[in-house]
Amino acid sequence: MKCIVCGALEVNAYLDERLVQCAECSLVRAADHYFSLQPSAVYTDVYFQGLAYVPGETEYVDYQRERQALACNFHRRIAILRGLAGNAKRLVEIGSGYGFFLELAGRYWEVEGFEISEHAARQAQRLGARCICADYLLHDGRASVPDIACLWDTIEHLASPRHVLEKLAADLPPQGLIAISTGDIGAILPRLQGRHWRLIHPPTHLWYFSLPTLVQLLREVGFEPVKIVYPFYYRSLRTCIGKLSHYLPRRLGDWPIPIQTGDLMEVYAQKVGANPQRVLTGTDQQD
Repeated sequence: MKCIVCGALEVNAYLDERLVQCAECSLVRAADHYFSLQPSAVYTDVYFQGLAYVPGETEYVDYQRERQALACNFHRRIAILRGLAGNAKRLVEIGSGYGFFLELAGRYWEVEGFEISEHAARQAQRLGARCICADYLLHDGRASVPDIACLWDTIEHLASPRHVLEKLAADLPPQGLIAISTGDIGAILPRLQGRHWRLIHPPTHLWYFSLPTLVQLLREVGFEPVKIVYPFYYRSLRTCIGKLSHYLPRRLGDWPIPIQTGDLMEVYAQKVGANPQRVLTGTDQQD
């Protein structure tokens, strides 16, 4: 498998048998055999309810009950998008989950989402969101060109993230904006925790970007970063305390808690040729 950033073929083992690292650009990804799994077998209803395809490696305690905390993150991201793309009219989200972001973003833009999980897409549609259960790569978007494309905690799940970014570069107009959030495996915490870093769990997470490898990939396909953020992010109290949450009243468990671990990044980038602004960085920049 060629590296999606630099095209190199040689890889080295990384931490354990689950991961490999490009010998040229240092991009980390899951081992080859994880890419043969069908998404329909991985992203079922139980995935969003705290049960994993691989036992012991869960991403959510309960995605539905995480809604209040997720909304805190989405409101902050929307403020950034409005500051960077004030004239935008249409927004597309790839990997929409239950449609919580689409619901909020619909107050400001005409929105459309893509979600490969039938279960999640149905939940989003019940909210009234325009969410298509389909692979974005197979969609002909020429009739409805977005101004903003969002991949919130999505790029690490994609089998072919470079192809998705190349399609977005073709679909977005001049000055089109792309927004990506994902973990940063080059940050201090994952370097200290090694194989025990909480975001290492293939087959759901296939790609493990550092800031340099993500920026290099974006530039390779035609985007230039204009803002980089390492934000405080919100998770529910239930998620923060794990098994102890069984002793909490339901509403108290839903309470959003701000966390700063320094290993989650957001990169906002404009299509090249759009006179991109100076890159801003920070722990929680606001516009």
